[in-house]
Amino acid sequence: MRPAVDDVLAGLGARAQVQPAKMLERMVGDGALAPRFYASLTGLFGWCALLLASIGIYSVVAVTMRARASEIAIRTICGATRARIVRETLRFSMLPVAVGLVVGIGPGLLAARLLSTQLRIDAGQDIWAIGIASTCLVAAAAMATVVPAMRQAATDPARLLRDSGTTADW
Repeated sequence: MRPAVDDVLAGLGARAQVQPAKMLERMVGDGALAPRFYASLTGLFGWCALLLASIGIYSVVAVTMRARASEIAIRTICGATRARIVRETLRFSMLPVAVGLVVGIGPGLLAARLLSTQLRIDAGQDIWAIGIASTCLVAAAAMATVVPAMRQAATDPARLLRDSGTTADW
């Protein structure tokens, strides 16, 4: 088909300004480069935010576990298992994450609706995006909590008491 089109265009001569032919897929792909770039950049920023949140949660839990070293040692001496210590630490650490999600999802949905009306875009996928982001945040927070909790629960209680500065006269 292209040779026939070339013959018709050659017959028009200099009157026709012809640009090089492109395939439709390439034209559509070229038009979508900027949105793809911005979507990729936004996703990268989202993953960086998740990484920073995980590092922050890990740091807070590690410091908290260090501060509670004598309490954990005494619980271990009294018979608490490693699993129970890790469960209690998870419960203690995931409470702020759950509160943050509950408090943040409402304003997030409201802001998405406001922006969708201002930018004239469809915000129908926001529920899925918020659900996936919330799940990723909870999973990252759980992993960031379990590591220091397991390390603290596996440490010898005598060493925990000695390192925390607490002495016990048994």
